[in-house]
Amino acid sequence: MGKPTVEDNGPPEEEDRRRRPRGPKYPIESSPLIALDRLMAGRTVIAIAHRLSTLRSFDRIVVLQAGRVAEDGSPGGLVRGDGIYRDLVRREMSRLELEKQAA
Repeated sequence: MGKPTVEDNGPPEEEDRRRRPRGPKYPIESSPLIALDRLMAGRTVIAIAHRLSTLRSFDRIVVLQAGRVAEDGSPGGLVRGDGIYRDLVRREMSRLELEKQAA
């Protein structure tokens, strides 16, 4: 396997694309979520998410409120519970449904 390289040629408007590492270790993913899943595999990740759907694949979620642990568990367990996470998921689902109806 070759060492990843950074391309340095091309027009200035392609700078972001040119600066991306290339090689077997850094494949370009078609989906950012697939890339994140691969990067997070086998690691402890601290994530702040604007969309709760991003957290569905996590093994464990710790919900903080006012700097303290309010809930701790799996996404499924927290949704079945009677707490903050469940309420946030319900609000997000309602918002997404309204957006879908408006479109």
